[in-house]
Amino acid sequence: MAELKATHIIDQLSGFIVSVFPDLSEKKIVAADRLIESGIDSLGMLVLIEYIENTYRIRISNEDVIEENFGTMEAIAEYIIKSRAAV
Repeated sequence: MAELKATHIIDQLSGFIVSVFPDLSEKKIVAADRLIESGIDSLGMLVLIEYIENTYRIRISNEDVIEENFGTMEAIAEYIIKSRAAV
């Protein structure tokens, strides 16, 4: 399986976020921005988590859905890379 790069994951996440939350496209969210403060609510996070599970073929436990892992696109990319490496 090809090695995932954080920059590639961030690009994919950014594209998904803009397509699902068009109001956020004007805000120009960058990788280090806190997603909740950028306008993604708890329902939006559930949509994002489902996308991540389906796209990267990982299971995300409720215990893992914390600020440290899902606060920013950078944190999500790191979480995905770690989760894929553990498989």
